[in-house]
Amino acid sequence: MPSRELEYPKQPYSTVKRLNDRARYSLETIHGIINSSPFINVAFQDSTSPFPAVLPMIGQMGSFSRPSADLGDVLDLYLHGYVSSRLMNLARTSPDSDQGIPLTISATLLDGYVLSLTPNSHSYNYRSAILFGFAQPVVDPQEKLWAMELVTNSVVPQRYPNTRVPPNKAEMQSTSILKVKIKAGSAKIRSGEPHDERGDMNDGELRKKTWVGVVPAWTQFGEPVAGGYNKVEEVPGPLARATCQATRSASKTRIPIQARHHSSTSNPPISQYDDNNPNHRYWWTACAPSITSILRHSRSYTPSQQSLHISWFRNSVIPNLGPRPSATYRLRSPLNYEGSPYRPTWNFCSAPAGSPSSSSVVGTLRFSFDPIPATGTTKEDPTNQEEYKRLFPLLARECHGKGETKADLTWYDEVQEHVYLTPSEQSRLIPRNSHLLPPEHAAIAIGCVGEKRLLKPYFFAGPKSMVTGLSPHQVLFSALRGIRTQRDKVKPALDLVEDYVASRKTVMTPNCIGIDAVSPDQGARVKLYTLVPSNAFSVMRDAMTLGGRLTSPETLRGVEILRSIYHLLRGDRSRINDATEEVSKPCRYESKSHSYWKGSTSYEMRPGREEPEVKVYVPLMQLFETEEAVIEGLEEVWRGFGWGELGKGGYGEAIREAFPQVDFKKPPGTHTWGSFSYSDRTGPYMTIYLAPRFQERYNLGVARDEI
Repeated sequence: MPSRELEYPKQPYSTVKRLNDRARYSLETIHGIINSSPFINVAFQDSTSPFPAVLPMIGQMGSFSRPSADLGDVLDLYLHGYVSSRLMNLARTSPDSDQGIPLTISATLLDGYVLSLTPNSHSYNYRSAILFGFAQPVVDPQEKLWAMELVTNSVVPQRYPNTRVPPNKAEMQSTSILKVKIKAGSAKIRSGEPHDERGDMNDGELRKKTWVGVVPAWTQFGEPVAGGYNKVEEVPGPLARATCQATRSASKTRIPIQARHHSSTSNPPISQYDDNNPNHRYWWTACAPSITSILRHSRSYTPSQQSLHISWFRNSVIPNLGPRPSATYRLRSPLNYEGSPYRPTWNFCSAPAGSPSSSSVVGTLRFSFDPIPATGTTKEDPTNQEEYKRLFPLLARECHGKGETKADLTWYDEVQEHVYLTPSEQSRLIPRNSHLLPPEHAAIAIGCVGEKRLLKPYFFAGPKSMVTGLSPHQVLFSALRGIRTQRDKVKPALDLVEDYVASRKTVMTPNCIGIDAVSPDQGARVKLYTLVPSNAFSVMRDAMTLGGRLTSPETLRGVEILRSIYHLLRGDRSRINDATEEVSKPCRYESKSHSYWKGSTSYEMRPGREEPEVKVYVPLMQLFETEEAVIEGLEEVWRGFGWGELGKGGYGEAIREAFPQVDFKKPPGTHTWGSFSYSDRTGPYMTIYLAPRFQERYNLGVARDEI
């Protein structure tokens, strides 16, 4: 990876002139668009024709001399074609054999239809790139073979070595490869919501009758169909992972993973997406922009991995979000402050040395959801516990553990008796007032790592505490002490955490636990979350050191890094100093009953580690004046960490694309929490929690004084 971001030189023929705020010149951005396009358009001038010629071709950016080069490095473009085609003949017979023939190459990716109040304001969300260079035939046999493999594997990962190779003499003679030396290039990108003239925006009648918004778009591949002479019974793994369900197909392409956990449930399989179901259609349209934008902008996923996660989300999550919001059905999930049952989160850490990522930062997607029956939450099951108990083991069958193993429910099975309500307790659960959210009980989180899905259940103390009279501390630590497998290896860290939390019981309330659905023998983690009534830096420092119990140089390095950025996470102008470290910034939404919503902490424990890993959480929504201010603060943090494009407008671009309906000049509600932790292994690790605000769009959200 280059030490700094490289850009193509701005030439008169390559500089974007109209709407130049959408222009990009970075090699990484332009090469990424070219390599993500299923085909590219190649323009050249043929002296035998009065018209310029344009051909759709298959091509890929790469470097034969430096095969491990990143997208942000200087690369060549390799074009694949038939030996006697017009372009190949022209390149072979060009009088300027030293430089080659001039070509212009373009590619465009459609990300969505942008529908406005007037036809003239309609647009597309898109990513387009154009390159200018000189092409010559590749004559070195080794470079030609390398380029053929590069282009073939760009269509389907690992397709080349899973066929009859190397090509025979006739195939080599009939195929030509052009190598294009790039001289200049540019990209143009449009993302986000519609824009209309002020006069139209002030026309109330027009706005009432004209729907505006974004219709997301992407390429999806159907389930592989075997040829008539195919003899391979199962679709090979690389091919299965490179494809996903067709848009309206009722069947699913599964990732072949080894079955090791056998659930005892006899319930029917997971509900499937139905395009004719208006609830499914609503949730898909509403959730797709955030999922697709985060996956794409994370720079951690190949196009086939992105399609795989999107397809699985559509089929396995969308049908379990319950009814869509309407005038007669109000979203009531406690997962988000405004009731939406789905929450995306975006994790960031520095790219490790030798990482294949072309960026200095690695981003990953995690999303949480509250499983709700198709008919909505019922009085008989106000916490959706029964739906959760039904769905979770089914999802485990489709998720992964470490290596090639499947999700493991050992710890889930060991703690559930301490957190699930018994039938008797269900009947004693006192319903809350109808205008308030039900008590939060459980949620499901899915982390997307490469092509894998990592499953995590969350259990909240509220309902069990309400019906038993036990404190949240007693409920959750009883569950943690219920872990039997690898108990002795978790105990040292758990003892430390319980001792610390107990010593802060007047200012700290345990809220929930999260458990990796991974075998305890393979690095499973369990995490305790607490709420604190302060966002003062001194409170966060106390948590990171467990009140002075953790004093290693690694811990203290993390504390100092947090101190250096803490003012940016709270929207303050000045850095934290000795005089301000005890000050808790006033929150935008405060009430006596919700004073604990000023800060949060978590403590991660795993077998074999005697000390927990601590993470602190800042309520971004409570502390900033606008969404734009949140983005500016976070991007300044990213720049300080050296996180490349993310801190130079890339984060803001991704978030606006993810939430096209949000007015970012208004007070925050999309950015809810930001978390920070540190280890010498990962460096700074941050997570941004995002609320989709679906209910808000129906003007039926939770009242502000109840946030």
